[in-house]
Amino acid sequence: MFVFWGCATLYVAKNRSPSEEETKNLQAILDTISFEEQQEYFLVFDCSNKSAYVFDFLNQMGYECSIIVGCRSPIFFNIDGSSSWHAWVEAKKNNKIFYVESTTKKVVDPGCFDQHIWKFRFSSLNILRKLAKLGGLKDEWEY
Repeated sequence: MFVFWGCATLYVAKNRSPSEEETKNLQAILDTISFEEQQEYFLVFDCSNKSAYVFDFLNQMGYECSIIVGCRSPIFFNIDGSSSWHAWVEAKKNNKIFYVESTTKKVVDPGCFDQHIWKFRFSSLNILRKLAKLGGLKDEWEY
């Protein structure tokens, strides 16, 4: 499934916010992840690759995950040619919602992604890869 929304804050209702203990439990799981082997194999192993890895890893650990791809620029690219795109993971378990900054493997406050004007949520890595290919983008979701 694919969802698009723009200019929205990633709001989590109080009853869906994880407790400190639930956050610590997820962080302990994230702390077991190592990207060393992948970083040696791939020339570039960035937020897209790491988000795909964390997405699959947490799904195997019983979380229901989505990859969110956000863009900081209203025109989808920066004038200087630098990337304005970023990817991170939304993980759900026991009706609680967590946001994971995949590059640092940290559970973060959803507000840290507010600078992203456009946000696209993918509950399927396969759909994300197909849409990226249709858009003429290279497949950056391998790990």
